[in-house]
Amino acid sequence: MPGKTVSENIQIATNYCRQAAQSGADIVVMPEMWNVGYSILFPGYNPDNEQPVREWLKLAVKSDSSYINYFQQLALELNMAIGVTYLEDNQNGTLPPRNSISLIDRFGAIILNYSKVHTCDFTDIEGLTYPGDGWSVAVLNTKKGSLKVGAMICYDREQPESARILMVKGAELILIPNACYFDQLRLSQLQVRSFENALITAMANYPQPLYNGWSAAFNFDGQPLNLIPAQNLTQAEVILVEFDLIALREYRAKTIMGDAFRRPYRYEQLLKIEREQDFKATNFYRRDRLF
Repeated sequence: MPGKTVSENIQIATNYCRQAAQSGADIVVMPEMWNVGYSILFPGYNPDNEQPVREWLKLAVKSDSSYINYFQQLALELNMAIGVTYLEDNQNGTLPPRNSISLIDRFGAIILNYSKVHTCDFTDIEGLTYPGDGWSVAVLNTKKGSLKVGAMICYDREQPESARILMVKGAELILIPNACYFDQLRLSQLQVRSFENALITAMANYPQPLYNGWSAAFNFDGQPLNLIPAQNLTQAEVILVEFDLIALREYRAKTIMGDAFRRPYRYEQLLKIEREQDFKATNFYRRDRLF
């Protein structure tokens, strides 16, 4: 659970990172937008008084801020990669902030920055954020070898294109910060993302009472990697999962899934800009989606 200030959240994350490192973790991923604890610091929207919302937006930090620098030093100290999540101050000062993750390697270097593409414009919080430009994959050096890592955030998980693009770009592991109520259908959806793309997914969600946990990880063949059944993961704790990269690479050499038999030259319709009229196209603030 997040605290009530950014400084509290930094300390909470530090404690869990140290616990994870002591347990032998190579990579840590936080829930979504950790610096502001996702919704806990959001004052709610009142059209007659927008000042509290403006104050919330001021909590956005840049990717080279002291908040990120702190976790760079912590990653170096713990010899462990850390996926730091935050409300990011957009580099273009005229645009809204972004919902972002920076992956810091065990040497303290930022190797990947990703901003959520499929923002939840239907909610009060993310109706105020600007979507990312696309997905990228980075090579992460761990104590046990190197692997290709990508990231997607929460609602990205419910859009099949997100994991598909990351797979095409070579991702072997997808880190997934999350902030929503989870259920069996969404858990099955995440399982399919791993199975259809022959990669590993690892999702960290907020526990009760903010959301309801169910943090989960799935192997490249769709089998669960959690040490505890996902339905029981409602309280705050560090969840450890292990995966075998050699087995993943051997599996990819023979599977029919992933990039084995795709026909992208038949997918032109996926790139159409026009929206089907049956689907909702206004955001939380009853405005047409602007981007």
